[in-house]
Amino acid sequence: KGGDLVVAVAEHLAAAGAATEILSIGGPDDPDLVARAARLPNVRRAGFLNDDALADALASASALLFPSRYE
Repeated sequence: KGGDLVVAVAEHLAAAGAATEILSIGGPDDPDLVARAARLPNVRRAGFLNDDALADALASASALLFPSRYE
């Protein structure tokens, strides 16, 4: 849900030359979005994380992007 929005933000940031990195956590993944994200230098996919790793990722983040269209 909302992965297309995350990739669109990443594409915009990359085109603007921003140093912001997007860490994508979770899944399952849409193959087309995975391919688009793989071409971007500012996207890193982490898949599913255990609670400790998720807490570390959130604690070190500058912002949280949660673009759900449903919740």
